[in-house]
Amino acid sequence: MPAPGVLVIGGGIGGLTVAFRLAEAGVPVQLLEASSRVGGVIETSAADGWLFEHGPNTITTAEPTLMALIQDAGLDDEVLTANDAGSRRYVVRGGRALPVPMSPGALFRSPLVTPGGKLRAVAEPFVPRRRAAPGVEESVADFVRRRLGREILDYAVGPFVSGIYAGDPERLSVRHVLPRLAAFESASGSLVAGAFAARPRGARSGKRRKTRMISFRDGLKSLPERLAARLGDRLLMGGAVTRLESIAGGWRAHRTRPDGGTEPHEATRVVLALDARTTARLLDAPDLADLPVAGVRVAAIGFRRDRVGHPLDGFGVLSPRVEPYRLLGVLFTSSLFPGRAPDGHVALTVIAGGATDPSILQLSDNDFLDRILDELRRLLDVRGAPAYATTRSWPGALPQYEMEHQRYLDHADDLERRLPGLHLLGSWRGGVSVPDRIRVANELAGRLAPV
Repeated sequence: MPAPGVLVIGGGIGGLTVAFRLAEAGVPVQLLEASSRVGGVIETSAADGWLFEHGPNTITTAEPTLMALIQDAGLDDEVLTANDAGSRRYVVRGGRALPVPMSPGALFRSPLVTPGGKLRAVAEPFVPRRRAAPGVEESVADFVRRRLGREILDYAVGPFVSGIYAGDPERLSVRHVLPRLAAFESASGSLVAGAFAARPRGARSGKRRKTRMISFRDGLKSLPERLAARLGDRLLMGGAVTRLESIAGGWRAHRTRPDGGTEPHEATRVVLALDARTTARLLDAPDLADLPVAGVRVAAIGFRRDRVGHPLDGFGVLSPRVEPYRLLGVLFTSSLFPGRAPDGHVALTVIAGGATDPSILQLSDNDFLDRILDELRRLLDVRGAPAYATTRSWPGALPQYEMEHQRYLDHADDLERRLPGLHLLGSWRGGVSVPDRIRVANELAGRLAPV
């Protein structure tokens, strides 16, 4: 029978967080990571004065467990708050990057939405709530069209959802992707009434805690690397778990060693902080294997400042799928944080692909960069060759919370009920953002300590 303890498989931010919290609580824990680095999709590179994120670029401070983790990891002094310009965002309409209106008055003056589209959105409180049988799902696209109109879907909610999930609003479930909006309608009959009723007491009196966008001096990799350092020899990297079996009193994982051999690791509990397909393979659970995923391709590109006509005075620009661009969005990286580009230069991060354009992952690096550079010339008035360019592909990296997503969640719950000591922690449960992963991992650690 294995000694009491927890075996965590997967060294992304979720696995690192739960292992770190358990170690803090004095729980015996071992974290196994297949690759030679930690962090999962958090990946930062630095060279010749450039610093780029190839996965998430910023994190927001709205989630209290994130800030507590940063403090407990000893990273307070390395936090960078995004430039105030980061609150300004652009969306493409008619081939041009237009500022997103940030107030009702700005919305009515903005050319981003036509007068007809504005009137349709204003009528939202008078739209009757949906009447559907229990369990009948509604897509993000159907929900937004019904309540706010097609233009708000095409030029506001659709690009936002694509920016987070790289997903197709026609297939994503509103209940799982925009649960607050769905709850507003269910509880109050309209989004306006629901949002007003849900405002915190401090917000109603004019006192609101400001949410910041942050990173670290050396990029987001600082957080997973610091957690890994704190774990010390509790973390083993460079060997994949090839088999997982339930044994008397716990679990045994078979891990490959760098020399090609295998070694067993046993514990009374096991946490699988893995994607759904790897989880399905290790548990022989085929019902999880077909959970939809989407891949994205990222280009990190730098230019001399005088080669870019756009002021780059904001967070970035999102491109709706109805516009003639293949890129999903461009982040104005060097406008957000210092130290991201050499003096006299600017850094841009381009994201493309997703559920609506999977074929872009099949292009060669040169063809992909050529296509992206052509779009940047048209969109941001870029001239000449870049001073720096590299690409990174993330095939299947983003789980898609589509219309049948509840089926996968129910199956995961059933596995945990039937297999004592098993806990599932992948980004296909509880949200895909870094703060979501940290929140869910903290909740799990709280349930597991003491074991």
